[in-house]
Amino acid sequence: MKNPLPRTLVHYVVIITVCLTALLLSPLSLNAQTGHRQKSLVTNFPTNVSETLDPTNANVTIQLIVLTPVQFDSWLTSVLPTPVSPTVRDEAFPRATWLAQLQIVDDFETCNRLQQQTLPLLRLFHREHAVRFFIYRDNYPNVQTVAFSYIGISTGLLDLLERDTTGAQLNGLVAHELAREIVKERFIKAWKHEDFQTIRQLELFHDLIAVIALHRLQLPSQQYAFILKQMSAHNTMRNDYAADDLERKRHPSLDDRQLLINRVALAYAS
Repeated sequence: MKNPLPRTLVHYVVIITVCLTALLLSPLSLNAQTGHRQKSLVTNFPTNVSETLDPTNANVTIQLIVLTPVQFDSWLTSVLPTPVSPTVRDEAFPRATWLAQLQIVDDFETCNRLQQQTLPLLRLFHREHAVRFFIYRDNYPNVQTVAFSYIGISTGLLDLLERDTTGAQLNGLVAHELAREIVKERFIKAWKHEDFQTIRQLELFHDLIAVIALHRLQLPSQQYAFILKQMSAHNTMRNDYAADDLERKRHPSLDDRQLLINRVALAYAS
């Protein structure tokens, strides 16, 4: 039996949609106010993100879209926590991958290529020395972070990324993973209490940061939307119904994610 969506979730989706629509349908008003808003955003945006930033507040997240590249870099620096370790934590990797039951694939050449393709993004998030890639065997396309320092790319996802000529698909997915650091404590709390509504809202926030980061690096955000669609299509073909149900609980719908990406892209194009 399918559980009906909580009314509060519907309200959040409506609020975000209305706010983004208002933003995008008023480009002249937005452009006229951009200078004033940008001047005050850097000082007004919270620096202690774990206590003050509410990523589920549409009014707060919309303001991120009008930040200039320099201002966005400054904001990102202010809200990202210091890496657990300035360099990759090799000692934690074997146990973490064992606990996650991941079958590691030894492919140093591909891992180095992934590292180079995402280097500008890693620098943007100040993680160029604190993140390393690995590949694990799984036909389902997925990306995940383990041991705080390693980003895992499944063999199924690697196959989909073979045609990613711009690198935007890979960078968008990695940016989503790195954005988790911004509200990590809140995400962990929601996960612990199985607060799937908050988790879905935070996932949309991670998407927002990923799309802004792509625009910051002048990479096409529609490629990020494309890889999400491909991953979703492969997910629906699985026979693991328990896993599918869990995915639906933890992630916003593809339509919601695509809507967010499209509206942010339109905001930058206007």
